[in-house]
Amino acid sequence: MDPIEDALSKTLDHTIYLAKKSFKTDSIGLKEPQKLCVAPLLIRSCHKAHAINILVKERLIEEAETILRILVEISFVICAICKEEEFALKYGRSAWAQKMRELSDLTEGIKRMKSSPVSPEQVAHMEAQLVAVRAKVKQLNAQKLLAKDYAEKADLLAIYYTTYAKLSSSVHSGPEDLERFFDMDQKTKILKIGRPKEGRVDVLLWTAVETMLRILKASSALFGITIPELEGVERIYANMTAKLMSERKSS
Repeated sequence: MDPIEDALSKTLDHTIYLAKKSFKTDSIGLKEPQKLCVAPLLIRSCHKAHAINILVKERLIEEAETILRILVEISFVICAICKEEEFALKYGRSAWAQKMRELSDLTEGIKRMKSSPVSPEQVAHMEAQLVAVRAKVKQLNAQKLLAKDYAEKADLLAIYYTTYAKLSSSVHSGPEDLERFFDMDQKTKILKIGRPKEGRVDVLLWTAVETMLRILKASSALFGITIPELEGVERIYANMTAKLMSERKSS
């Protein structure tokens, strides 16, 4: 790992440390809907950041990008919830809309199978569940929420249309992603197929640090917690940003 990657990796680790040190369930209180939603999401973000560091060290960069996409989406959700209590309630109710969609797709899919592995009794049970869930969705006026909804509420659409969109393109196995596995000459003739090209690992880690900073700042404001060490992390991030921007202009 080169010096810049190493510094960014250690900075990312430090954001995880700050989250674990600053947010403790026995001191932050978990009565309000916003805090009830954000607390587990904060834990999840630490797990994702840790996974990114492990994957980068193993040079599993494409896999790290997939986890980074999840981390960015978590930041959308946390920032949206921190802005408004009503959105936290909307977020909680959306679980019913998601469950209704899953049950509906499952029962419809089973009906279309020529040879179903599910017994008629099991199908009847799922249909009864679907009726009950639909009633709950109607009662709560629950709606399914998408990543764009979170980003829009959090005023992070710029990140949604750039960073998040770019990371999302490699989640699915589209033909455009196969190029990373090809070694080609100047005439785009495929010379061999092998380990995917890593791309800018420093940018990946830089994005992860920026995302964790956004999560920690929004969460600390919600819980009324001061994290003095965040200023140091922000300085490191700002210096790395200036360096990356300088490299971009000179290339």
